[in-house]
Amino acid sequence: MKATRQSLYFVITFLLATNAAAGTRLLLERGIQTDHPSPYIGVVELVIDPGIDNAKVTVTVDGQRVATSLLSPWRLTVDFGPAPVQHRIAIQATTP
Repeated sequence: MKATRQSLYFVITFLLATNAAAGTRLLLERGIQTDHPSPYIGVVELVIDPGIDNAKVTVTVDGQRVATSLLSPWRLTVDFGPAPVQHRIAIQATTP
C-alpha cells in the first residue's frame, strides 16, 4: 500500500511590531485570516494549527527556514527584533 502525501501551503504577510512582552502568542490557522490591530516585535510564540492531524510542519520566516518536521503541538518561538518590520511567514504542513 503506497502512502499518500498531502501538502498544505499557506503564507501570511503582515506588519509585525508591538509593545509585546515575552510570552506574546501569534496563532496561525489554516484558512483563517485575522486582522492584527497591533504589530509584533521581540520574542513571539508562533502557535500553528495546520488543520491536518499528525502533520509535520515546516516554518519559514523571511525566506529562512526556522523549523523543519515540527510535530504536534505545533509551537515555536521566534524573535522578530526590536523594530516594527513587515515579515513573511510561510507554513508547509505534510502528512505522513
